[in-house]
Amino acid sequence: MLSVLIPAYNEEAVIGVTLDELAKSLTELKYEVIVVDDGSQDRTAEIVAAIARQKLNVFLIHNPENLGKGRTLLHAFEHSHGDLIVFLDADMEIHPSVIHSLLAGLEKQKVDVLVGSKHSRESNLTYPLHRRIASRAYRALTGFFLNIDVSDTQTGIKLFRREVLDKTFPKLTIARFAFDIELLVAIQRLGYRLGEVPVDVAFRREGWGRIDLRNTLRMGLDLVLIFYRTSFWKWLNPSLPVRLWMLLFVAGLTFLDFGVAHLLTQAQVRSPALEWIAYMVTLRFMDKTLRDWLFVLGGLVAISLALLKLNKSILAAFARAEARTRKEGDEELQVSETVSNPDRK
Repeated sequence: MLSVLIPAYNEEAVIGVTLDELAKSLTELKYEVIVVDDGSQDRTAEIVAAIARQKLNVFLIHNPENLGKGRTLLHAFEHSHGDLIVFLDADMEIHPSVIHSLLAGLEKQKVDVLVGSKHSRESNLTYPLHRRIASRAYRALTGFFLNIDVSDTQTGIKLFRREVLDKTFPKLTIARFAFDIELLVAIQRLGYRLGEVPVDVAFRREGWGRIDLRNTLRMGLDLVLIFYRTSFWKWLNPSLPVRLWMLLFVAGLTFLDFGVAHLLTQAQVRSPALEWIAYMVTLRFMDKTLRDWLFVLGGLVAISLALLKLNKSILAAFARAEARTRKEGDEELQVSETVSNPDRK
């Protein structure tokens, strides 16, 4: 069975249309729809309740106060029964018929999670320029901090095998504004396979929608916190001796950077041509204090970038190991089932 989970906050203008179009799109499937009204201040809950009384496969959960998308979807998942789970935004920017493309793609691509992507060349976007710029900027920032095998983390439709969410939800702290990113990072860290399919998006809100300066700052803060929580330091929870060796390594690099910079600025070269090159490279033409600070900051940036790349590489290797372990476990289970039931094909 398919479970469609819809978080809704102040969606009275469109929630009825969303549920109606969803029903038209899934007529041939066995499914349930769980709508979570996340503390709406309009008639969203009332409209969904009326529809639920008419349709036995539509259910309403009401949060007395606004808890955010992450906790809302966790609440809906806890009440779901499907082997396959769809997250669908309530705003109709993506038509529910896309679910069929996700279901087909899940088997065709042999993955565990499929994400709708508006960045595909096959996608059609009715999207204001300022939202495109903001979306691509956030995508670039996410790619810089995190290593996720999909081009779009924020589009409002995703399909999961139930096992994936069973394993990953306990790992999350459920960030309010960057929940999708935290979830996808956790999925990849645990070695599950991610894929994506193109989706058409029709932007329906005025202006920036719900993305204002305050929410943008919160999303940025959430992104930094997710990077920390999913880093080697926290995710793999190394022992105290390993942590101390890591700190010693970073401290050693820092002192080495300062020492090399100092030696370079004091070094003398006999060749006039090389001396001029050394003069320029070591910034001796600058004020000494300014030059020292530039070397300090440049060294710290270089060390930070190296550690960022190292973190991505370590966790990518960890995810590959998790995937191999899961594959071996599945193969052993198939062999066990064949031995216990030799007539099974």
